[in-house]
Amino acid sequence: MSQEDLYLFIIGQTDNNTPLRPHNWAERFAGNLASFGRDRRLRYSDALAPVMRDGIKCLRVAKALADSQPGLVDDILRFADLHGLTVRNRSEPELALAS
Repeated sequence: MSQEDLYLFIIGQTDNNTPLRPHNWAERFAGNLASFGRDRRLRYSDALAPVMRDGIKCLRVAKALADSQPGLVDDILRFADLHGLTVRNRSEPELALAS
């Protein structure tokens, strides 16, 4: 399986091209699988992490979560549908981890 097939990307921009509010929506979802490192800093899971694309906050969701955390993935997709967010089915090189 190629890297492009591993993730879904939820783009945090509404149908009318405005950033989704609240501004920390992606971090809230990613916090479900995050943990604290030895340095007491929050570490997002590779399976669910906030990322940035062209200055727009996005959420990277591993497709494998549909098997291990189906309720969480359903919640994320319902949230995206409710707010008119775009769900992309591929990786893009300009996506970088949000800080």
